[in-house]
Amino acid sequence: MKNVMSLDMPPPGAGVTTVMSAVPGTAISVAIICATSCPVFGSVVVVAGNIPRRTLTAPVYVFGAIESGEPAAASAMSLLLVAVSAGLILAVDRYTRARARAIGVRV
Repeated sequence: MKNVMSLDMPPPGAGVTTVMSAVPGTAISVAIICATSCPVFGSVVVVAGNIPRRTLTAPVYVFGAIESGEPAAASAMSLLLVAVSAGLILAVDRYTRARARAIGVRV
């Protein structure tokens, strides 16, 4: 059996140290996201032009589904919104990388 050091592997516990060092930054990011999304949600609910059964934005739909006791519908719409957001982020990233390569910038 070979020694762990001879396999060029990190020492035991190295992954835990990496994850633990990412926890403060992740916690701060979550706090910033929550702090910025709450006022935006409030303004959407107030300004959305919510004419009953005629106009509806996604955040108002999710809020209404939760209030009416339909958590499955709220979860489905939330997952759809996350998927669309992730798709847009990936598309913009792909586009910017392609543009950077086109002008000769190493990405």
